[in-house]
Amino acid sequence: MRARRIAVCLGLAAAALLVGGAGAEGDDARRLVGSWRLVEWTAVDGDGVTVRPYGDAPQGRLTYGADGSMSLLLFRADRPAFESGDPRRGSDGEVREAFEGSFTYFGSWELEGDRVRHAIEACSFPNWTGTVQERLVRWRGDRLVLESPPVTSGGESKVHTLLWERAE
Repeated sequence: MRARRIAVCLGLAAAALLVGGAGAEGDDARRLVGSWRLVEWTAVDGDGVTVRPYGDAPQGRLTYGADGSMSLLLFRADRPAFESGDPRRGSDGEVREAFEGSFTYFGSWELEGDRVRHAIEACSFPNWTGTVQERLVRWRGDRLVLESPPVTSGGESKVHTLLWERAE
C-alpha cells in the first residue's frame, strides 16, 4: 500500500510539472491524471433521442498519464466469444461484431480551460489515427464527465457523453 501511495504522489508531482502547477487549470489537469472506469455512455441525436451505444453495462477504461500519455478502451459487455476460440479464425460476422462492440485509441493529452484534447497516435477506427479529438470536461462530484461535439456514426450525428469514476 505504501508503495502505491508513493507512486501516486510522484505521479501527482509529475502532473504538476506537466501543467505548470498553478491555477484552476493545473488543478483540473492534476485531477484528470490516473485511471478511470466507465460508468455510463449515452448519445443524443439532433431530435433529442437518447441511446446507449454499448448497452446498459458498457465496459471501459480511460487513463491519463502525468507524462501526457493517454489511452481509451471501450467495449460492449455482451460481445459473444468466437466459436473457434482463435482470434484469427472468427467468422466474418464474429469479427464484425467484435469490431463494432469495441473502440480503442492511445496518444497524448492536454487540457485547455474546460476542454481536453486527445492527440491520437493509433485508433481501432483508422480514420481517427493522427487526429485530435476534443472533449468538454465537467465534474459531477468526484466523477468525470466527457462530452463530444457532434460525431457521425452509423450515418447519424450524435453528442456522446461518457461518465467515468476513478478506478481503484
